[in-house]
Amino acid sequence: MTAARQTPPRPRGFTLVEAIATIAVIAAVAVVASRVISTSTELYTQTAARSELQVQLSTALDRVVSELRQCRIRAASNPVAPDITTVTPTSIAWIGPDGVADSVALSGSTLLLQTPAGGTSAIATNITAFAVQCYNESNTALATSLSGSSVDPVRRVEITITATLSGITETVRTRVFLRAMVAGAAGS
Repeated sequence: MTAARQTPPRPRGFTLVEAIATIAVIAAVAVVASRVISTSTELYTQTAARSELQVQLSTALDRVVSELRQCRIRAASNPVAPDITTVTPTSIAWIGPDGVADSVALSGSTLLLQTPAGGTSAIATNITAFAVQCYNESNTALATSLSGSSVDPVRRVEITITATLSGITETVRTRVFLRAMVAGAAGS
């Protein structure tokens, strides 16, 4: 009997072609995964910036509206007029219930509120635009700059605030009906 020839066992492993193919597939999956992660991170950053801007602008607008609604009636005015002292396209000043001047103005990129009780305080930052527009009883826009007796017809004030953070821009706007103009306010 002749002995059967045994072939040595083949080593188990990858061929060079299989290894390269595997590396190519892993690289493709890594590229897709990195793009998904990058996009998700970018969206999260944008959403966080938008949320931060919305909270900041809403809080600032609420504060301005609250203070502005406390504008008193100008003494001895006939007809009744709010005690607004000056209006420019980027600021407004009025006499508050304590008889002292209050104002809101943009200084650089900071929105400042000046009240006697709180002094001057920054109520919003990263502001790119702050606009004030006044309207009369017929809801007709008045001149952009008012002072002296030209503020007497003011009945509503529109406030617009725009801010930018991390490339995201948000704008909030409201019209304030001055409480001093409510029927019966002259007696208070």
